[in-house]
Amino acid sequence: MNWKKIVVSTVLNGIVLLLVLVAVQQLAIAINPNFNPSSLKGMRSPNDPILVFYFAYPWVLALALSIAFSFFHRSFGHLPIFKQGVHFGLIVWMLICLPNAFLLYTSMDYGETFFLANTLSYFISFIIAGIVASFVFAKK
Repeated sequence: MNWKKIVVSTVLNGIVLLLVLVAVQQLAIAINPNFNPSSLKGMRSPNDPILVFYFAYPWVLALALSIAFSFFHRSFGHLPIFKQGVHFGLIVWMLICLPNAFLLYTSMDYGETFFLANTLSYFISFIIAGIVASFVFAKK
């Protein structure tokens, strides 16, 4: 494993994932003004100090994606770098987001806006993260 590339990919993807997460949440709120993720049942209070770790989530996810990409990037063969990233992002999205969305939708009553925002943000995030990782790992 190339830890230098993993770290670079993690930092870049952490920023990307955080920006996409915030942007899609704002878009969901703009489309449905009644949507307030912090008012959902089970969410921590804004005053809870543990809630600050919510903002570490994109970097934890970015680290996992970067390590996974380091294991699998050679399996994409001679595909162009962009396509490698898109394929990786779609694979991760199908393996993580779709089963998770099904589970959440069938077991929780958060509303369609929550599920659509989650699914859309992960779709965009994983594809962009795959592209970023593929460019980082393609560098000599």
